[in-house]
Amino acid sequence: MTRKDKKTRPVYVAEYDDRLHTKIYIDKHTGEIVEESDDNLKIGFWMIKLHNFDWWELKRFNLSFVSIGLLLIGLSGFYIWLKKTKRKFNF
Repeated sequence: MTRKDKKTRPVYVAEYDDRLHTKIYIDKHTGEIVEESDDNLKIGFWMIKLHNFDWWELKRFNLSFVSIGLLLIGLSGFYIWLKKTKRKFNF
């Protein structure tokens, strides 16, 4: 499966014995390079997923989970602030 089109294709894998553990995926039918991977790219993609809240292909759930958590923290802080300042505003 490639990053760009998310299709599963039959490929040949060429692995190099270098420091970065480079792998090149070559399409079985056309001979085109479909994907290239190494240790640096894996870290880079992990950072992109971290910033987009896209772990395990659950982007919408993760973003909602974080948003609801921040909303609850904000509302509870507002409630505590209102409770402390209750005497001043006579609520």
